[in-house]
Amino acid sequence: ALNQVGFRVGPTRLPLTPPDEKAAALISETLKNYKIDLPLAE
Repeated sequence: ALNQVGFRVGPTRLPLTPPDEKAAALISETLKNYKIDLPLAE
């Protein structure tokens, strides 16, 4: 989710694993319902 909103945090590390396709789709759809307005460092 952080990568999707612009925070380049890289891949997941153990003990976390990447979401499967169904979970990734749910995350993407959920993020569309929220405005995330945080400043990004360049």
